[in-house]
Amino acid sequence: MLTREQNELLCRVEGAAAMGQLMRRHWLPVCMAEEVAERDGAPLKARLLGEDLVVFRDSEGRLGVLGERCPHRNASLVFGRNEQCGLRCLYHGWKFDVEGNVLEMTSEPPESGFAEKVKVGAEELERLYSFDEALIRYLDRFDEALSALEASAGNAHALSLDLHAQWRGFEDNGQWRFTPPVHCLLALDRAIEELDREGGVRARGRRYRENRRILVKGMRALGFRTYLRDAVQGPIIVTFHVPAGGGFNFGRFYDGLCKRGYVIYPGKVTKAETFRIGCIGRIGPAQMRGLLAAVRALV
Repeated sequence: MLTREQNELLCRVEGAAAMGQLMRRHWLPVCMAEEVAERDGAPLKARLLGEDLVVFRDSEGRLGVLGERCPHRNASLVFGRNEQCGLRCLYHGWKFDVEGNVLEMTSEPPESGFAEKVKVGAEELERLYSFDEALIRYLDRFDEALSALEASAGNAHALSLDLHAQWRGFEDNGQWRFTPPVHCLLALDRAIEELDREGGVRARGRRYRENRRILVKGMRALGFRTYLRDAVQGPIIVTFHVPAGGGFNFGRFYDGLCKRGYVIYPGKVTKAETFRIGCIGRIGPAQMRGLLAAVRALV
């Protein structure tokens, strides 16, 4: 017998509910294609995972899946006019394209620029796809990703990592070629989600470089020397020389850091006595300064 809390966890899908977030990572049908086959046809009301939606096909045949409510006065866009490449709210005439951008705002002069600051809820629907006869939006990069898969044929160095062969397998029989790596897929999905939330590769690179800057500056202030010159030092991991003389004992140093919650790399590089400290992962300036405080207490 499920507890009330367990039942809520499994059954609630609206908003930020855990099950809803899980289901939004999979293909979900919104409606049948023939229901919105006509260009500039009547908008269709839909509801998915607790979200009220409106589906329409514009004058150029593009499909739009937007939040149902106009952001101006919360009127339903289901009753809007689908005309001239946009869906116009019947209340005050605001008009939206298939991506939720405001095309016309009759209550504001064009020079006000206010239209550029408003968007009907469509960005959260970018995860919706096409599934059989069900009508869903495709990701803008679908064709690009498909081309990349086709070009990858024969590139894999390992049978288990051959993405092209796995893709062809999915196309042929819908099955994994090996035991499904569910935990790996979930980890990859979460990693990509966190990368996007942080602002992409450049934003993450800035954080890693700042971590390195804090680490190198702090360690040098404590008397440690870096193995590489600054000009060639990357932001991923930094190698330091083990101090010569002075009674420094790396074993005690390593164990002392572990007891304080910090684990470093004890490995050597070539014949030099070195150790390494990483700058990547879910860490930032606060964690790097905490590490430096632990190092300071041990030297």
